[in-house]
Amino acid sequence: MRGLFGAGAVARLQHSWQRCSKTLPGWLSHRRLSTVPLSEAMKRKRVVGHFGDSFTEPQETPNEGMHQRYGQQFDKVKRILASTNMFSHALIEEECLEYYNNLGLNEYYFQTTAPEMIAKNLQSVIAAKILNRASDNDLFPVIQQETDTEVFWMARSSLLNRKQSQNYQVERMLEQKYLNLGGVDVAGKVKPWRLQCYRSTGSIYDDPEKYSERLRTYFLQRIEYPEYTPEELQGLENNSELKRITDVYFYANKKGTATEEIFQNLVNRVVNDPSGLGIFINVEPREDGYFRLDIAFRRHHMVADFFSTVGDTIAMWGMYSQRKYVEPLANGVTMMTAFIHLLPDPNEVIHPELTLEKRISRVVKALKMQYLLPRSHFTDLAQARLLSVHEAAYAYAVFRFIYQFSGTVGPAFARIANVLQDSAEVSSQELYEVRSRLKRPPFSEETIGDAVAKHPDIVRKLYKEFQELHHPTIYKANDNQLTPFNPAAPVAADIERLDDPDRVRIFGMFREFNQYVEKTNFWKENKLSLAFRLNPSFLPDSDYPEKPHAVIFAVGNGLYGFHTRFSEVARGGIRVVWSNSQQAYLQNRQRAFDECYNLSRTQHNKNKDIPEGGAKGVILLPQTSGIAEAAALTPVAFKKYVDGLLDLLLHDDRIVDRLGHPEALFLGPDEHTGTGGLMDWAANHARHRGAWFWKGFTTGKAPNMGGIPHDIFGMTTTSVEGFINGILHKLGRKEDEVTKFMTGGPDGDLGSNGILMSKTKTVGIVDGSGVLYDPNGLDRPELERLAHKRFEDGPDQTCAMLFDASKLSPGGFKVSIHDKDVTLPDGTYVPSGRTLRDEFHLTSTLRADLFNPCGGRPESINALNVHRMFDNEDIEKGHPRFQYVVEGANVFITDDARRVLEKRGVILFKDASANKGGVTSSSFEVLAALTMTDEEFDQHMRCPLKENGAIDLDRAPQFYKTYVEQVKHKIEENASLEFEALWREGERSGKPICDLTDILSSKIIALDNQIQAQARASRKGGRPSSLWGDPVLREATLQEAIPDALCPGLVNVEGLMTRIPESYLLSIFSSFLSARFYYINGIEASPFHFFDFVGAIRTRGWQSLRESYNEDAAK
Repeated sequence: MRGLFGAGAVARLQHSWQRCSKTLPGWLSHRRLSTVPLSEAMKRKRVVGHFGDSFTEPQETPNEGMHQRYGQQFDKVKRILASTNMFSHALIEEECLEYYNNLGLNEYYFQTTAPEMIAKNLQSVIAAKILNRASDNDLFPVIQQETDTEVFWMARSSLLNRKQSQNYQVERMLEQKYLNLGGVDVAGKVKPWRLQCYRSTGSIYDDPEKYSERLRTYFLQRIEYPEYTPEELQGLENNSELKRITDVYFYANKKGTATEEIFQNLVNRVVNDPSGLGIFINVEPREDGYFRLDIAFRRHHMVADFFSTVGDTIAMWGMYSQRKYVEPLANGVTMMTAFIHLLPDPNEVIHPELTLEKRISRVVKALKMQYLLPRSHFTDLAQARLLSVHEAAYAYAVFRFIYQFSGTVGPAFARIANVLQDSAEVSSQELYEVRSRLKRPPFSEETIGDAVAKHPDIVRKLYKEFQELHHPTIYKANDNQLTPFNPAAPVAADIERLDDPDRVRIFGMFREFNQYVEKTNFWKENKLSLAFRLNPSFLPDSDYPEKPHAVIFAVGNGLYGFHTRFSEVARGGIRVVWSNSQQAYLQNRQRAFDECYNLSRTQHNKNKDIPEGGAKGVILLPQTSGIAEAAALTPVAFKKYVDGLLDLLLHDDRIVDRLGHPEALFLGPDEHTGTGGLMDWAANHARHRGAWFWKGFTTGKAPNMGGIPHDIFGMTTTSVEGFINGILHKLGRKEDEVTKFMTGGPDGDLGSNGILMSKTKTVGIVDGSGVLYDPNGLDRPELERLAHKRFEDGPDQTCAMLFDASKLSPGGFKVSIHDKDVTLPDGTYVPSGRTLRDEFHLTSTLRADLFNPCGGRPESINALNVHRMFDNEDIEKGHPRFQYVVEGANVFITDDARRVLEKRGVILFKDASANKGGVTSSSFEVLAALTMTDEEFDQHMRCPLKENGAIDLDRAPQFYKTYVEQVKHKIEENASLEFEALWREGERSGKPICDLTDILSSKIIALDNQIQAQARASRKGGRPSSLWGDPVLREATLQEAIPDALCPGLVNVEGLMTRIPESYLLSIFSSFLSARFYYINGIEASPFHFFDFVGAIRTRGWQSLRESYNEDAAK
């Protein structure tokens, strides 16, 4: 063999090979040839059809050999090779003919590549063959040549179904460097590259046993979009006109072809997708026994590695792509095309009984599933062929479930909690917070992942069990009969036989997951996330003594979330949790469900006198580099989450319903979801999905979407002021003589409305900008100017620091968070304005009659600093610096600190009582939306906006304005009734009012649950309910609970019964009846009192009852 080569050729080739391979280990070696020109043609301006002529046509074998069609080039390549003195002339002739005629490279390669480049490439191929013959080594370098506008890569590719093949790794590097799938790029920004990829039809090596080894060539080119006007750039994201969004040469070449038709259809679907996150696939068979696969999606960070995923998935199902293309469009959409063939070796084909058509179907399903999930240890298991894509997706979801729910505080804490639960010194909320802090997950993510990797056989069996319980095809095959969960299934024995007790428990939780899933969108064809409706029975009593009504668990790419609710009809905000450090992320990840549970439970207590029980949604983002990245990821995660919720709420033949009855959810804004139109989007998306409840699906919508903005109408402040005025009335104080200090300034909802609606003398304000203080009272007209500015110009256009300093008295001051080394009028030195802002409410010299927290960080006053609320650090000797505290901000003061303040004579009303105006307003917003037809909703609830986006009240529908005023009246009425009930019970029992709030809530909720349970039991047993079934009581109570503008103004009670689900009306009835009973009769009222109360309503009506109550209250 050596005689074929020049003297010492093998040694020189080995040395050359080592030199070009030492940059990367093993077979993944690169050879960069950036100094060699690609071709003369590439130096010139591109011509029509220059790039991608063979896009839609199969590769044809010419009648004459390539060496004849490109004779001059062929001869030059041979001369260049000969000049290296590395190969004999005979070998050069033989290998050149092989390379041009038998290897089967796409003709595009010879059309566009310079002879120098071809010679260098061929030199590497010959070297690989020589080394293979000499040492049986089948290494092959990754050849790269790059210029500013053109890129060429060549790499080995196998027809074998390789696991983690060289080609897969090459494509991962290529997509990271050039395809930019993770960027939302449009014209005028950094643009991605276009790509063509071809596989040779012949083998690299001569050895028949290595016939499967092929070459892949990758041609990349800078995109050339049309020129755009500023107006076109503004709306480019929604432009679907191919001529204006594709590379100019590509469109000229493809106009009028099948490719244009396919592309146009897919682009239309992507652009019209309301989420902007879907993947759309088109599959077409070709006459020669292969398939064309086209994929379209918007570029964003969560699909950065999708090009390599596509290739690996095709190989996973025993196929390969002869040609594939990537075409990035200017509107942010990427198109991928692949021409797919079956692997020629039947030994390399999994499930050989499957036809090519069925394999393509499996590929499409696998791609859609992989599009949803982040790259993880579990996707690696699929790429290593240890699990299928769907098995890996299932394992990933259960892994997240196990990590969240495998921890416990154990039975010991439960016994302590039972002893303390009735203690006046410890609230149930405090017990839960302690429980959450003590809880730790016993299994790390690595432990769970390692168990899955070591026992894929058990995971496959568990997945099969999951299929048997929840797969729609199996369900239909069983005549729509649900498969019961079998605790003694064979897989249980397999798990018990494991030696490691941790793994026994881990796989036991897999089975627990299988058992308690009641609905899942896992097999739904088009989805944005994986969502699971869980029966909450799996939650341990020791950790969650109060079982929620339902738990929803959602996972996806960039998404890890929960939704928890404590009643069938429930509403609550959806918050997105940001983590800008690893420590924050680890803490947030560990407590994701506990946070959701706790918030939902707290909301449930607050919602005691409205029909919707408490609910909350928590979405945890991946760790981000900062606020900008987190803000960009928030709408993506929110939309995936909401779409997953809707999957579980709406009927779909691909979802097996083990729950047995329909459900509805109502969402609201919370942290990071109250801006950017997310609530509007969710409602519109629900409408797009066909949800009957779409108009009420979210609150916090814009007024032109039927929303009732809390800030514009001061809904939350209305209830806060109700409690403040209640205190002042009881004590005989005049409002304008009372001094007030508040956190939260003119830029906030409560702060601005507190300024405008209150007549108190404000001495100090702390907001995000700094501290504003005047012991003689801040100038009211100036404060009102700043508050009005929020509504006229926007929240970001006003703050406390914009207060005119000339209107401060000599003892007044304003200190910005940016100020350093400031001396206050009393001589106090302030090194940092930010520190002063954070701790000003604890400053010993600050005094006022009323402290009204309307903003600030949670737990700003707690057991460790509550002593600073007094003028002496010895609380027993000191006097409180504020006489009254009414909390507008949530959880500003902890329960233990509240008790200290109340024990020392401070009159305090906590957030769960005082700030309910917002949730009450939202409840009536939902009710109006559910009551009205679409036409009525458009007529009565949609308010026009001004050019600046503010509501135009002058053109608002009359119904809307009347309804809003009546809603505010309901808020005032509820605040007055609850205040009186708490005040009376506080005087009677001497218990802290902060604890009485919780007791009152629990009693109202318990009675509410009893009324609803009786109604459901009566309905199930076919007998009328004594309460809900009484038409007189039902009609009177519903009319009393609902604003007159809606009922009977728009529709009577009979009409409501036909328009709104009975469960929702029952919830209105039971919550109103329960709350009014305890508000009027007191916390200690007995069931006998309730019997008399209901009887009075039946005989005398609500108006008479109300008049009697007002007379008693006046006495």
